[in-house]
Amino acid sequence: MRKNIIVRWYRETDYKQVEDLANQLATLFDDHFDNRWFELYMAKRLMDNVSGCYVAVLGDEIIGSIFCDILRDPTGSQYGSISNMMIKSEYRGQGIGDLLLNNAIKYLQIAGVPRIWANVRTETAPMVHLFEKNGFSQKFTIYESKIPS
Repeated sequence: MRKNIIVRWYRETDYKQVEDLANQLATLFDDHFDNRWFELYMAKRLMDNVSGCYVAVLGDEIIGSIFCDILRDPTGSQYGSISNMMIKSEYRGQGIGDLLLNNAIKYLQIAGVPRIWANVRTETAPMVHLFEKNGFSQKFTIYESKIPS
Protein backbone atom coordinates (compact mmCIF):
# COMPACT_ATOMS: atom_id res chain seq x y z
CA MET A 1 0.00 0.00 0.00
CA ARG A 2 2.88 2.41 0.75
CA LYS A 3 3.68 2.60 -2.97
CA ASN A 4 0.26 4.21 -3.61
CA ILE A 5 0.88 7.01 -1.11
CA ILE A 6 1.86 10.42 -2.42
CA VAL A 7 3.57 13.01 -0.18
CA ARG A 8 3.10 16.59 -1.31
CA TRP A 9 2.78 20.15 -0.03
CA TYR A 10 -0.44 21.16 1.69
CA ARG A 11 -3.05 22.85 -0.52
CA GLU A 12 -5.95 25.06 0.53
CA THR A 13 -8.40 22.34 -0.53
CA ASP A 14 -6.78 20.02 2.06
CA TYR A 15 -7.82 22.26 4.94
CA LYS A 16 -10.68 20.24 6.43
CA GLN A 17 -8.78 16.94 6.40
CA VAL A 18 -5.63 18.49 7.89
CA GLU A 19 -7.73 20.28 10.51
CA ASP A 20 -9.26 16.92 11.43
CA LEU A 21 -5.77 15.41 11.84
CA ALA A 22 -4.63 18.32 14.02
CA ASN A 23 -7.77 17.97 16.12
CA GLN A 24 -7.08 14.23 16.54
CA LEU A 25 -3.53 15.06 17.65
CA ALA A 26 -4.78 17.54 20.24
CA THR A 27 -7.34 15.01 21.49
CA LEU A 28 -4.68 12.31 21.71
CA PHE A 29 -2.76 14.45 24.20
CA ASP A 30 -5.81 15.89 25.96
CA ASP A 31 -5.06 19.38 24.61
CA HIS A 32 -7.59 22.01 23.60
CA PHE A 33 -8.03 22.48 19.84
CA ASP A 34 -8.95 25.99 18.73
CA ASN A 35 -10.47 25.83 15.24
CA ARG A 36 -10.28 29.60 14.78
CA TRP A 37 -6.58 29.77 15.63
CA PHE A 38 -5.83 26.79 13.38
CA GLU A 39 -7.66 28.39 10.44
CA LEU A 40 -5.65 31.61 10.83
CA TYR A 41 -2.42 29.62 11.21
CA MET A 42 -2.99 27.66 7.99
CA ALA A 43 -4.13 30.75 6.07
CA LYS A 44 -0.88 32.49 7.05
CA ARG A 45 1.13 29.52 5.77
CA LEU A 46 -0.51 29.88 2.37
CA MET A 47 -0.09 33.67 2.33
CA ASP A 48 3.62 33.28 3.08
CA ASN A 49 3.78 31.20 -0.13
CA VAL A 50 5.61 28.40 1.69
CA SER A 51 3.05 26.16 3.26
CA GLY A 52 5.46 24.40 5.62
CA CYS A 53 3.15 21.44 5.73
CA TYR A 54 3.40 18.11 3.95
CA VAL A 55 0.49 15.71 3.59
CA ALA A 56 0.44 11.98 2.84
CA VAL A 57 -2.35 11.20 0.41
CA LEU A 58 -3.92 7.85 -0.49
CA GLY A 59 -6.44 8.34 -3.27
CA ASP A 60 -8.48 11.37 -2.19
CA GLU A 61 -7.82 10.83 1.51
CA ILE A 62 -5.20 12.66 3.53
CA ILE A 63 -3.86 10.04 5.92
CA GLY A 64 -1.06 12.01 7.55
CA SER A 65 0.53 15.42 7.90
CA ILE A 66 3.68 17.05 9.25
CA PHE A 67 4.62 20.70 9.74
CA CYS A 68 8.10 22.07 9.13
CA ASP A 69 9.28 25.62 9.62
CA ILE A 70 12.43 27.70 9.49
CA LEU A 71 12.80 29.66 12.72
CA ARG A 72 15.38 31.58 14.73
CA ASP A 73 16.46 30.86 18.28
CA PRO A 74 16.95 33.67 20.84
CA THR A 75 20.56 34.19 19.68
CA GLY A 76 19.42 34.74 16.08
CA SER A 77 20.65 31.40 14.74
CA GLN A 78 18.43 29.75 12.18
CA TYR A 79 17.06 26.25 12.73
CA GLY A 80 14.46 23.93 11.30
CA SER A 81 11.43 22.91 13.31
CA ILE A 82 9.30 19.81 12.82
CA SER A 83 6.00 19.48 14.66
CA ASN A 84 2.45 18.23 14.57
CA MET A 85 3.09 14.93 12.83
CA MET A 86 -0.13 12.98 12.80
CA ILE A 87 -1.05 9.79 10.97
CA LYS A 88 -4.54 8.33 11.01
CA SER A 89 -4.59 5.42 13.44
CA GLU A 90 -5.48 2.80 10.83
CA TYR A 91 -2.37 3.72 8.78
CA ARG A 92 0.23 3.81 11.56
CA GLY A 93 3.16 1.39 11.45
CA GLN A 94 3.21 1.30 7.64
CA GLY A 95 6.10 3.66 6.94
CA ILE A 96 4.03 6.79 6.38
CA GLY A 97 5.83 8.59 9.21
CA ASP A 98 9.14 7.86 7.46
CA LEU A 99 7.80 9.32 4.21
CA LEU A 100 6.56 12.50 5.88
CA LEU A 101 9.64 12.97 8.06
CA ASN A 102 12.06 12.40 5.17
CA ASN A 103 10.28 15.02 3.06
CA ALA A 104 10.37 17.54 5.92
CA ILE A 105 14.07 16.87 6.53
CA LYS A 106 14.90 17.24 2.82
CA TYR A 107 13.05 20.55 2.67
CA LEU A 108 14.92 21.89 5.69
CA GLN A 109 18.27 20.63 4.34
CA ILE A 110 17.65 22.43 1.03
CA ALA A 111 16.78 25.56 3.02
CA GLY A 112 20.25 25.32 4.59
CA VAL A 113 19.37 25.16 8.27
CA PRO A 114 22.26 23.92 10.44
CA ARG A 115 20.05 21.89 12.79
CA ILE A 116 16.48 20.68 13.20
CA TRP A 117 14.45 20.60 16.38
CA ALA A 118 11.40 18.38 16.63
CA ASN A 119 8.53 18.27 19.09
CA VAL A 120 8.07 14.64 20.11
CA ARG A 121 6.18 13.43 23.16
CA THR A 122 8.29 10.87 24.98
CA GLU A 123 5.23 8.78 25.86
CA THR A 124 4.77 7.99 22.16
CA ALA A 125 7.43 5.28 21.81
CA PRO A 126 6.85 4.68 18.06
CA MET A 127 7.33 8.40 17.36
CA VAL A 128 10.46 8.57 19.51
CA HIS A 129 11.82 5.54 17.62
CA LEU A 130 11.02 7.15 14.25
CA PHE A 131 12.95 10.31 15.09
CA GLU A 132 15.87 8.48 16.70
CA LYS A 133 16.34 6.19 13.71
CA ASN A 134 16.46 9.34 11.56
CA GLY A 135 19.36 10.82 13.55
CA PHE A 136 17.53 12.85 16.20
CA SER A 137 18.43 12.68 19.88
CA GLN A 138 16.78 14.13 22.95
CA LYS A 139 18.36 17.45 23.93
CA PHE A 140 16.07 18.83 26.60
CA THR A 141 12.70 18.30 28.22
CA ILE A 142 9.86 20.79 28.21
CA TYR A 143 7.63 21.10 31.25
CA GLU A 144 4.05 22.28 31.01
CA SER A 145 1.60 23.72 33.50
CA LYS A 146 -2.01 24.22 32.52
CA ILE A 147 -3.35 27.47 33.92
CA PRO A 148 -6.95 27.29 35.12
CA SER A 149 -9.32 29.49 33.15
